[in-house]
Order: sequence, then C-alpha cells, then structure tokens
Amino acid sequence: KRSRIAYSDEVRNELLGDNGNSSENQRAHLLDNTERLERSSRRLEAGYQIAVETEQIGQEMLENLSHDREKIQRARERLRETDANLGKSSRILTGMLRR
Repeated sequence: KRSRIAYSDEVRNELLGDNGNSSENQRAHLLDNTERLERSSRRLEAGYQIAVETEQIGQEMLENLSHDREKIQRARERLRETDANLGKSSRILTGMLRR
C-alpha cells in the first residue's frame, strides 16, 4: 500500500508541478518568452522605420515627378508657340517670295 501511495504522490507531483524544478522551469520559460517579445519588438520597430523611410522616399519621388511634369508642360507650350511662330514666318516668307 505504501508503494502505491508513494507512486500516487509522485504522479500527482509530476502532474501538478510540485517538484523543486517547477519554479526554475517557469522562470526559464518566462525569460525565454521575454526575450522573444523583445526580439519581436525590435523587428517591429525596424519594420516601422523602413515603412517611414519608404514613405519619405515615395513623397520625394512624387514631388520630383510633379516638378518634371511642370517642366514638360512648359516645354510643350514653348514648342507650340515656336511652331506657331514658324508657321507665321513661313507664310510671311512665302508672301514675300510671290511679290
């Protein structure tokens, strides 16, 4: 009967974690989880920084594209004016040659 009680106590201790290593195991487990959380937090922070930098680069690119668009529009307008002036010049020269 004593061996059955001892076995029963041993099984209960294993199941309930009454052995002396239980608090050490819990502490180690908590430390491991804390380290994981810290690593995850660092990764999240690095990801956030990359997202912020990417957004800044995107804004700069959009500004550059906007400036380039304005330059192209001004060049196109000057080209139209030059074309119109060339047309007038051509008509004037043609008129002068006919006289």
